[in-house]
Amino acid sequence: MNKELKIKFSLLCVSIILMLIIGEVVIRFYYHATDKIIAKDQEELCAKGAYIKAANVNDPNRYNPGDTTYLEYSNYTGIRPKANWNVNYIVTLENYSNKKIKYYIFNTNSKHIRGLKDINYTKNPNKTRIAILGDSFTWGADVSIKFSYVSMLEELIPNSEVLNFGIEGIGIDTMYLRWKYEALKFSPDIVIFAIYTDNIARAQPCIHKPKLIVKDNKLKITNIPPPSYEEIYKTYKEPKLESYLIKHLLYNLKYVKGVSKTQYEYGFDILDLILDEIKDKSKEDNTHFIVLIIDRGNDYINTKVELRVIERLKNMLKQKNIKYIDSESIFWKENYIPTDNSNRTIGHFTPEGNSILAQGIKNKLEDEHIIPKYKDYTFKWVIDYYGLDTLILQNKQNSSDIIKIYPYEVITS
Repeated sequence: MNKELKIKFSLLCVSIILMLIIGEVVIRFYYHATDKIIAKDQEELCAKGAYIKAANVNDPNRYNPGDTTYLEYSNYTGIRPKANWNVNYIVTLENYSNKKIKYYIFNTNSKHIRGLKDINYTKNPNKTRIAILGDSFTWGADVSIKFSYVSMLEELIPNSEVLNFGIEGIGIDTMYLRWKYEALKFSPDIVIFAIYTDNIARAQPCIHKPKLIVKDNKLKITNIPPPSYEEIYKTYKEPKLESYLIKHLLYNLKYVKGVSKTQYEYGFDILDLILDEIKDKSKEDNTHFIVLIIDRGNDYINTKVELRVIERLKNMLKQKNIKYIDSESIFWKENYIPTDNSNRTIGHFTPEGNSILAQGIKNKLEDEHIIPKYKDYTFKWVIDYYGLDTLILQNKQNSSDIIKIYPYEVITS
């Protein structure tokens, strides 16, 4: 190589190095200025986020999985509701003879299930036991415990026990793990897997929960038990030396189709095997298995991606011959549009919406000859002068047959 070529090559190398240095500086400035976390993928991003949360000494929930005090660590799922957690409002009605009422808000039993009563593992043979796995829609977010669709389903099916295994903000991975390690202990007659579109994407792996992977066409559970947030704080080591530029490029290459699309692909891969396992186990146990698809919440229009996810999910269920019902069909049948007209900013379903959803589930179980035919009702949610809720059920066949459900009880007259 002559001298001139050596000089040109050296200049090229220097130019490339300078460009990489400048690129590194620019990317670092961008991430620091926007307060974003650098990571090569969503799994590393979530791990760093978990460490940052656990390291925040000003956060009283720094070691809690989630941002609320009623959740705790679990060896099998990484997260579960605390047992016997009761948050109730005691209200004095000054303009109503000073009566005091207890308004039920957050209530769990000794088995970490949302409910006002304890449930034995041994099933009462004279009752139909239903286990429902889901997220905040199943938990009953935005409404009193008595107005969740799970509670209303128990109200609508005589001699039933409906177990609420919902947890706010979880995905199909945690729902599956609660079914596998918790719900099966109760020997349910019916299992309902309630899937909201986001649940599929939320199954992305993270350090604070077990990781599901597909290996040889089988579902494998790794990272179990997962580290608690306190353990993450004590043991997680952030990289001492990392290139922001390289990780930025790797991240964008991996998610060139978009983060949500990539997460949905991963979610569907594991959902395929989750459904097979629950279906096979239900057949072995002589248990009925149904999937509830929750299309959307109140006043929400699905994106094109979400609509494709719903359609793909329905096709998957049809191919597997798994019975399902979806919320849109239930609401359409009752000429009901999921909306919040109470000015309470309810993003999930109102008591009226939850009741209609519960009745739609009941009707599906009746149509499949899983349970006998029971009464159907119309529902009206009213708020009185004192701001107290009442749900009025009127028998469709007998208008004089009326039931009133209150989310509270009078403790002093």
